[in-house]
Order: sequence, then structure tokens, then C-alpha cells
Amino acid sequence: ADADPPPLRWGILACGKASHDFVQSLHLLPSQSVAAVGARKHADAQAFATQYCDGAQAFGSYAEVAECAAVDAVYVGTLHPWHRDHAIMALEQGKHVLVEKPIAMNRADAAAIYAAGARAGRLVLEGMWTRFFPAVVKTRELLAQSAIGHLAEVKGSFGVDAASDIGTYPTDTVFQKALGGGAVTLLGPYLIQAALLGFGTCASARLAASGLMDGAPPDGGSAELASAATLRFPPAPTGEQAAGAASVFPGLGHAGGGAGGLAVLSCSLLAESAEEVCFVGTRGTITLHPPAHCPTALTLRLKGEGRGTASRQTELAFPLPAEPGVVTQRGGFVMPNSIGFAFEAAAFARAVAAGRLECAEWTHAESLGCLELLDEWRAQIVISDIPRTHVR
Repeated sequence: ADADPPPLRWGILACGKASHDFVQSLHLLPSQSVAAVGARKHADAQAFATQYCDGAQAFGSYAEVAECAAVDAVYVGTLHPWHRDHAIMALEQGKHVLVEKPIAMNRADAAAIYAAGARAGRLVLEGMWTRFFPAVVKTRELLAQSAIGHLAEVKGSFGVDAASDIGTYPTDTVFQKALGGGAVTLLGPYLIQAALLGFGTCASARLAASGLMDGAPPDGGSAELASAATLRFPPAPTGEQAAGAASVFPGLGHAGGGAGGLAVLSCSLLAESAEEVCFVGTRGTITLHPPAHCPTALTLRLKGEGRGTASRQTELAFPLPAEPGVVTQRGGFVMPNSIGFAFEAAAFARAVAAGRLECAEWTHAESLGCLELLDEWRAQIVISDIPRTHVR
């Protein structure tokens, strides 16, 4: 990661996979420490603290972590339906909060969290860690420079073989709608953030979606198993198009705040996809290599004369930091490229030190826009309900 950021003392809510990998990543940042861990059972918190967090206090409730005077910032890693209550609880105790994605189950709950942060004068960040990876930071720069001309389309897919690689169907939380599971809820945010990275705003965006819904318990989890959505973004207002992005299509153009085009997105818990994201412009493409939600490379392809030709193709690599020995000794990481949580944690610490209430990499407006589109996406799948497929 970058130079060690200003110090923060973290409190961790819940001891699941995301909390595990977040805490492990902090070993890359000597200025960051874990002061407290909370779980519903004290024994679980103690076991987690003993294994991963030298010197951390263990509590058998989340409230005790929020109240702990030794904690500056709270990482909310509880199940999604409880994010709202736990984030607001920590904010009301004067803590900065980083809430694992999705920050809430709907836009209204997310807005309540951000309002609580504003009242408390504390930083709130939804854990959209993708935005902090150097490959994504570079993609933002290339788009802002109109390196591929007018952006016309963003294409992305994110599919996992959840029954084989994550948990047992249908009891695992990933399949349980009541516990925040579902393909759109879990994977959709990554896809929508890519569309927003390209087109800059969800204002007046239009979404059309369909998908496969699971059956009700006990045979299923009632969540969305797979879905595809198309988003239409309106043209940028006259005068807002990026310099140097002249086109025969005056309604198109990356504007850093609004552009016209389409996003074609698909997510699935049924099968693993290549998981690439491609930004398609009039002069070329930018492709984030898999896994695109935590990428370490991109390819910039510039169009040549005529169809199917490339004047230049450049692959840019952004290797992850080496895994510290202490991380390896304590079991490594659960999920791919999770050492990249350190990029997010470092940016969060710098924002706290600067007195900011949000991070520029993933703003509150983007987060709320993402939740609004997720709300609409899920609603359309239910309306167009197709009988569920079989999950092994």
C-alpha cells in the first residue's frame, strides 16, 4: 500500500469472512491497530481477537465496541440487514464508520446512515473497496482524459458458483434474502459502481431487468439467483463534454459528471463468470482484468483504421503488495485479493485525519445512487419473476 497513513484504532463488529480479511489487511499498515472486537457471543470475539488482533479487547456485544473509548473508527461487518442500526449506533458514540458493502438494504436506510454521520461530524464510507485499487484509480484517470474517446457502453458480469465455492444451498446467508443474500444484493453493487465510474451519475438513468428468483424456504432462500440489467444514461448537458472528446454523436461523451450511453450488467450465484468489466469508447476500450471487483491489471486498446483493428494495445499491471509473514502465519485471506482492503483502510485513515466526512473515491451521492438502482433492479426481477432453476 501507499505510505503508512495517520494512525487509527479500529473496533470490529462481527467475526465473519469480510471482517477477517479486513483485519488481516491492516497488517500492511503499521499505524492501524485493532482495539476492540465484538460478536454476539463473547467467546467468538475472544477467539477472533486472540488469533488476529494482538492486544484487542473482546466484547460479547456490538454496543460495547461502539462505546469503547479506545476505538476511533468502527468497521461494520455484520449481516446486511443490521448495517443501518449498527452504523448509526457507532456514529452516535462519536465513532467514524466504514460499513461493509452494501451499506444498507435500501436507499432510505443508507440515507439515514449518512444523515447520522453528518449530525455527528464523522466520516462514513460504504466499503466499495474496488474504487481504491490502483487499477481502478488508473481507469478513472484514463476516462477523465477521454483516452478512449466518447464512452458509449460499460459491460460487466460477476458470477460465482456459490453452492460449490461459498456455502451450502439454500441455508448459507448468500442464498437467504432475509439475511441480505441474493445475486443483485451481493454482486450488483460492484457492477453498478463500474457504470457510475464510467457515466458519473445515476440521475435520470433508466433500468430494465429480469432474472431468476429462488423459491421460498425451506426449499429455497427467496433471493435472486441470477439477473441481467441494462441501464440507459442520459446525454451530458451541452458544454459538459470532456475536452478532446469530439464525436459525430454529440449526445455522447464522458463528462466527469454525466454522459450518454448504456451499461449492460449481469450477476449470478449459479455459475462462475469471467468477471471482466469493459469500458467501450469511440476510440478504444479499457478492460479491467478478472477479478474485476478487485483487479490488478487493465488493458487499454486503441482503435485503428477500419473495423477490428487496433493501433495500440497496452497492458498495465498493478501488482498487490506482498503478504506479510504475520498474515500467512495467521491463515492468510479467505477471499481473492483481500490484501487490497489495505488500500481502502489507508484512504479512510487519511480522510479522517483531513476532517472529511466522505471519501472522493466513493462518495455518498454515488452510494445512494447505487442503492436506488439496486432497489429498482430487485423490484423489476420480482415483477418479472421466472421460475427458479435448479441449484445443486
